[in-house]
Amino acid sequence: MFVETFSFDKTAHASLTVYLHEEKPEFSRVGKRPFVLVIPGGGYNFCSEREGEPIALQFLAHGYHAGVLRYHVGEHRHFKKALEDGEKALAKIDALAQDWAIDTDKVAVLGFSAGGHLAAAMSNLLERKPSLCLLGYPAILKSFSEVMQIDAPSLETTVSHNTPPTFLFSTFEDNVV
Repeated sequence: MFVETFSFDKTAHASLTVYLHEEKPEFSRVGKRPFVLVIPGGGYNFCSEREGEPIALQFLAHGYHAGVLRYHVGEHRHFKKALEDGEKALAKIDALAQDWAIDTDKVAVLGFSAGGHLAAAMSNLLERKPSLCLLGYPAILKSFSEVMQIDAPSLETTVSHNTPPTFLFSTFEDNVV
């Protein structure tokens, strides 16, 4: 396994950490691998550690390349900067594709809560969109931006025919999202 962190903003601790399979002779028939970009929640106050690396490593264990996006949060929280972090992450994944056998047609974003908001934004507002979007209890409504103290759009209004296939999940115990 190859692990590297690419910093986007040192002051804000915004970065992409990638977990990539090293190509070995016994995997020569595998070819290109899909990539799952995990975007932790935390209400734009912090990036939840339990929704980051442990999730990425589970995807890695199942044969995917994976990464964790740490975006502008806390005192540096700013929706447009967080969206730029997502855009930079997708560009970095594309840049790594040739050397690391990443299938750029199979790049998924998996976001939880505020990370789900960012994943949905990446899937609807960016020119370069992921090919699949997985949203875990996403805070996508405008009312959540007030709670998260961030100026962000209500993302259910941005869905179009260009939105990638999306799977949204929550639990019956979640009385907030």
